[in-house]
Amino acid sequence: IGLSVGMRKYETVGTIGAFVRSRETGRLLALSNNHVLALANNGELGDEIVQPAIADGGTEPTAVGQLGSYHELSDGGEIDAALVELDPLLEVNPGFISEEVQLSGDIVTPQRNLSVIKSGRTTDLTAGRITAIGVMNVAYLVGSQVFSLDNQIEITSLSSTPFSAGGDSGALVVTPEGHAVGLLFAGTRTVDN
Repeated sequence: IGLSVGMRKYETVGTIGAFVRSRETGRLLALSNNHVLALANNGELGDEIVQPAIADGGTEPTAVGQLGSYHELSDGGEIDAALVELDPLLEVNPGFISEEVQLSGDIVTPQRNLSVIKSGRTTDLTAGRITAIGVMNVAYLVGSQVFSLDNQIEITSLSSTPFSAGGDSGALVVTPEGHAVGLLFAGTRTVDN
């Protein structure tokens, strides 16, 4: 969790947000963003996913699995997520977002002023607080496509450094107790979504 990941074919780069289990097969999957693992609906199921991303690992990053599924991005949508079907021989440590924070497996409803943390490929472990919920029309650019998501969470850093930066997309946002709140997909110098 928090490590670099991307598509070999399109050389995308982002963050492994969490490991989840398929209800149908029981297989372990990796969670990140659609724009990281499927290049904003342009990926094909079965595309090779590598760790670290090519931008972070030279010419021979390790294939860790294949694109398993993704939630299609659309204007006015609310979700930017995709799953990697991991190589069954891959060893992972699915329970911790940092040495101090174990994931609980629970999801909490976001609330204003809720303290949150995330572990991202670029900025590592950072802390913030939710400053707005239900944010509408959050636009972001993926390649030459612009998408706009609704009902998003806004997070402000608790320090002088940003909560996230490019490459942190896909990081799981959790409470300090390890309860999932959301999946990071975009940010600015002052706020993140």
